[in-house]
Amino acid sequence: MKVEFFVTGSEQDCGIATYTTTLENALSVEYARTPLKLRSLDVFHYVVQSVRAGLTDADVVHVQHEYDIYGPKSVASWLVFPLLWLLTTLRGRPLVVTFHSAWGEETVAPPVESVKWAYLWLNNRLLTAVTDHAIFLSEDTREVFERTAPLSSVEVLPHGVPTDLYPMPQADAKRELGVSPNRPLVAEPGFVRPQKGYHLFVDVAERVDDVTFLVGGGIHEGTYEDYLADLRERCGDRVGITGVLDDEAFHALFNAMDVALLPYETVTQSGILNWCLAYEVPVVGTDVEQFADLRDDHGFPVVFPQDDPDAGAVAVRELLDDPTPVLETMRRYRDQHGMDAVASAHADLYRSLVGARG
Repeated sequence: MKVEFFVTGSEQDCGIATYTTTLENALSVEYARTPLKLRSLDVFHYVVQSVRAGLTDADVVHVQHEYDIYGPKSVASWLVFPLLWLLTTLRGRPLVVTFHSAWGEETVAPPVESVKWAYLWLNNRLLTAVTDHAIFLSEDTREVFERTAPLSSVEVLPHGVPTDLYPMPQADAKRELGVSPNRPLVAEPGFVRPQKGYHLFVDVAERVDDVTFLVGGGIHEGTYEDYLADLRERCGDRVGITGVLDDEAFHALFNAMDVALLPYETVTQSGILNWCLAYEVPVVGTDVEQFADLRDDHGFPVVFPQDDPDAGAVAVRELLDDPTPVLETMRRYRDQHGMDAVASAHADLYRSLVGARG
C-alpha cells in the first residue's frame, strides 16, 4: 500500500506542509510526496505536478487542500483538479482530498459580491465533482463547505497531536530565541495575519508587566505587509517579532514558551494549538466557538472575550501563576488524540478505498 501526497513541499513556509510531514512520519504505509509551490503564479508548475501525481505508482492520491496553495484566488485549481481527476480515474486510483479550510458565505465581501459568490460556488462544486472521498479536520469546516457543495463520501478526522518532538531545556530555548531565560515568555506562534488577532495580542501585552511577549512568526511574501508594518509600529520595544521561523527555531519556541496566547478572530482547526498540546504549553485563547467548545468539553484553553484585552491580561497572568489545572486537562486530551491514532485511521481509509475497487 502506497499513498502519494499532493501538497506543498517540505521546504515551503506552510503549516499544511508541516502537518503533512507529521502525518507521514506516523503512517504505517509507504508514502511519497508530489511537492507544490505555495501561492505561485507559475501555472505550468501546477500542471506538471498534477500530471506527475496522476501518473504515480501509488495506490491512492491524497491532496492536502488549501485554496491559496494554487495561486491567488486558487486560479491554478481550475486546471489542477480536472487533470488529477482524469488521470486517477483512467488509472483506477482513488482521489482523497483533505480540506484544511472552506470557502463559504463569510468569504465573500464587497465589491462585486455576486461575482465572487459565483466563483466560490463553482470552485467548491469542481472540488466536489473530482473528489472520491473528502476529509475535514473539523465539523465546522465541513458544514461551511457543504452549504455550497454537498459531498457523497466524507468524514471528519481530527488534526491529531504531533508526536515528532524536539525537546530542549527551556532556558536554552529562550536564549536561542534571544529572550531572557529569567522572565516568563508569552508568545503567539504562526504566520501573521489579521484573523489570528495579533493586534489583540499587542493589546494584552500592554497590560501585563514583567513578562516577555513575542510574535513568533512573520508573513508569507506579498501578504499582509501593511498589517505587519502597523504591528511593528505598535509593538515598539515591548513586543518582539521573530519573523518566519525555520524548523529549529519553531520547535525552540514551543520549548521556550510559558504560555501561548492565541487571540484568534476565527478558527476552525488550529495546528498551533496541537503543537501546544504536544509540548505541554498552556493556552489562553479568545472565546471563538472552537476554543469555547474545547473549554466546555475538555477544560482547556482558558478563554476570554474577543473585545476585552483587560480580561485577556488577567487570564494570562492567572495562567502564568498556576498552569497546573489546565496542563492536566491538556495532557488527558493529548493522550486521546495523538497523531498515531489519526495516522492509523488514514491507513485504514486508504485500504478500504483500494479494497472497494477490487
